Amino acid sequence: MLDHPLQERGNLWRFVREQMGNRLHLTAPEVPVHSPLLEAEARKLGQRVRDFGLAVVDMLRKYREAILERQYVHERIADAACDLYASSCTLSRLDSLMSVGNHRPPEDNSDVVAGRYFLKLADRRIRHNLAALHDNDDEETTRTASAVLKQF
Repeated sequence: MLDHPLQERGNLWRFVREQMGNRLHLTAPEVPVHSPLLEAEARKLGQRVRDFGLAVVDMLRKYREAILERQYVHERIADAACDLYASSCTLSRLDSLMSVGNHRPPEDNSDVVAGRYFLKLADRRIRHNLAALHDNDDEETTRTASAVLKQF
């Protein structure tokens, strides 16, 4: 438990410094798969994990302690994190199906086709959420919501 606000701030800055050091290593983490047919999807997932980590550090650096009040930022980060998790689960299931599955060709296996489609959609949503951390209409959204709520 943190005893003092300055201690809390020191811990936050220590974390940010460590993450900034990690930024120099721009390689994506390796996502291991057994099936060579899934190497492209695994590589993309590793890239999104790297992008996610860098985006979180960017937001911490940009907003510092004020990050606690940035609900739009929280939502985008949470949505990207959920898609990363679901993608890793889907990739694991696909890897199992394609490695020891029901011995049907991947293009004829509806579970494989659906899983690959999900990975494509999730990748797009992750990229969109991370891009929206920098390119968004948050201030206008808040202004509009405040104007509408004043009527009630």
